[in-house]
Amino acid sequence: MPDDKAHADTLLLALTSLLKSEHIGIVNRLNVLKKNVFLELMLKKDTTKNIDLSIEMHKNQLIIIRMPEVIFLIPEERDIATTYWMSKVMLSLQVRASRIPDRSKRTKVNLVVDEIYEVAHTEQYLTFKLYQVAKFVMKPIISCHYINQLTHMRQELRNANTSYILVAGRDKDNFKELKEELYPIVAEDLMNRISYTSFGLYPL
Repeated sequence: MPDDKAHADTLLLALTSLLKSEHIGIVNRLNVLKKNVFLELMLKKDTTKNIDLSIEMHKNQLIIIRMPEVIFLIPEERDIATTYWMSKVMLSLQVRASRIPDRSKRTKVNLVVDEIYEVAHTEQYLTFKLYQVAKFVMKPIISCHYINQLTHMRQELRNANTSYILVAGRDKDNFKELKEELYPIVAEDLMNRISYTSFGLYPL
């Protein structure tokens, strides 16, 4: 981020979201941070070599945030790290908006997140931010096997003018979730599609 304070504020925001868990206490969450040597090193590292996401996301390029499973072994560690990154992306969008007030001059950002339901607090955080992303010229693209896996985001997506792509051969539960929107298409139409094809459902 642009400075140390912004970096610290972003991490604090991510941790605050996680510490609100009803099932795992504050002490346990902090212990998770201390047990993972990579997270501990991140907390201690200075910010002199940090990239400024608010600038990089405006360059019309692919940015990949990789989190190897061998480093983040347990779900709580992955949740902490992904919530941190998600909050950092949102803060960068806000910084960019203050730097470039004219929305038409901002590069559109497509944020692709695979299987976000595996990190519950990250899903909660992005759900809370869904109503804001359009004004920051950002579009989240969420992939999952079943729509009902999205515990927190599912209803918000319905209210957010969302487009859906249903891949051929998907479970009928996905069809049932969008049955009204897909009419007059029936479940068999989806199940019998040729491999590697899909149905697209786009808002008018």
